[in-house]
Order: sequence, then C-alpha cells, then structure tokens
Amino acid sequence: MEPPATPEAGYHLTEDLADHAISFIAGAKQVAPDKPFFLNFCPGATHAPDHVPKEWDPAQADPRSDSSSFSRIRSAIDASAST
Repeated sequence: MEPPATPEAGYHLTEDLADHAISFIAGAKQVAPDKPFFLNFCPGATHAPDHVPKEWDPAQADPRSDSSSFSRIRSAIDASAST
C-alpha cells in the first residue's frame, strides 16, 4: 500500500493512523452509541524528542545545542545515573 503523500509533502504516518482511529471511533459510536468498542492504537512512527518536526520545537534547530530537548534529557539521565 502506498501512502497518500510523501514525507516531503507533509505526510506523517502517526497523523494518518490517528485520523483513521478517530474515524473508526466516530463510526462505532454512530452505529452503536451505547456499545463499548476496542481500538488498539499502535503508532508506527515513534520518535525521540529530538526527532519531532522542527516547527513543533524550535529548540531542535540544532539538536546538539544546550537548549535542545535531547540535551536536556541527556543531562537529566546523566544526573540521575551519578546519584
């Protein structure tokens, strides 16, 4: 199955999966509003904080900078390992 667009065109698998999950829930609630449903949501595109799109976290312009999320996480892990 081919994705509807490329990553360069803004396609992101997790967003697509979330949209389909929301549609599933809406449909399930329309067909049987009082009946419970099961949805196993497994995002296929997991990422670490330093891999989010740059427009979501401007500090990621340079992941090696001291202000980046990755740097803060690394510092927190180093600090907890030394105690």
